[in-house]
Amino acid sequence: MPKARLAAAVVVATTSVLATAGITAPAAAAPAAAVGKIAKYDRSVLRPSSSVTGNLRKKLETAKTDYLDFAARHGRSLDARGVSAFTDPASKVVLAVGEGTVIDKVNVGTVDGKARGVGVESHEAGNTSTAQAPVMGFAGDPTTDGYKMVAANSHIVTVADDADVQPTSHYTNYVKSWFWKYELPEGSEVNAFSSTERSGSDFFVYARRGDANPGGANADLYSSVMDDLTIRARPWGGTSGNFKKMISRLPVSTTNSCTSSGSLEVSAGPYSVEIPQNNCSNVTGLTSTSSPYEFGADWNGKTQGAVSIEAIASFKVAEGKVPSFADYIWMNFYTVTAGYPVGTVKWTDTGW
Repeated sequence: MPKARLAAAVVVATTSVLATAGITAPAAAAPAAAVGKIAKYDRSVLRPSSSVTGNLRKKLETAKTDYLDFAARHGRSLDARGVSAFTDPASKVVLAVGEGTVIDKVNVGTVDGKARGVGVESHEAGNTSTAQAPVMGFAGDPTTDGYKMVAANSHIVTVADDADVQPTSHYTNYVKSWFWKYELPEGSEVNAFSSTERSGSDFFVYARRGDANPGGANADLYSSVMDDLTIRARPWGGTSGNFKKMISRLPVSTTNSCTSSGSLEVSAGPYSVEIPQNNCSNVTGLTSTSSPYEFGADWNGKTQGAVSIEAIASFKVAEGKVPSFADYIWMNFYTVTAGYPVGTVKWTDTGW
């Protein structure tokens, strides 16, 4: 695949909250399963910038500046005196808030001690009811048994990618695309496949995740609502000849609730790759008549908050060929007052 732009952080954004977890691109997964945890903090234990010193204090002050810049890029000029910055007790994430927003709870997801996701619950000052949580849904990187990671990256849709993402628009329509690619080492193939299957072949797994947030807010009649989020992957244009067979894929049908493990897993003999699920409801598996190697997932519902979906597939390819995939992510949104689709946010690789 061509070189993609790395995202330096995972960002959860609404019109009033900007939360940043210091997260780099996914690292190579270890053979052992990663340990994921979620720490939940009430507002009372969050630490403001005035209570910390040194580099942490600088990070909080920088978060306030970033918040103001973020608002300005989206057509909102804010008073710096109305913006505050906080960190959780473990100093895993930094949050900048303003515009009369009150933070109720912060959930920080970690994998092997490193922050991998953050959820925020908030409400407007003077409103006694807590608004729907604008949560990205925590889930960690895929975990592997026997497979070796050969590539991983993520891409955030920007103004240059899609005309519906405008810096002066009233709302932020946000999507992020992730991928992970794994190879079964040559010496392990004998434990997973017959000699006939192995002849002239190599074996790979490809995992995808899509995050999207329509930037909605219940209090605003002009707020946007998301009703569709789709992710797909297929061979990079002109490379289908390197593929021999799609061995398995998930999801394969409509899922109304999480599986018992809350994850999607493909396996071959004693080896497997497992990707945790963020959202398990109202998700349908996808294929395509244009390519026997295309797979993906589609979420259909109605939300003003964030949604994340996952898909995973395993492949048999021609020996010596490293498969290249083209990725696609698409969301559809509409306003509360209009009640019909008003725009989409879409990104695809150039090889789609």
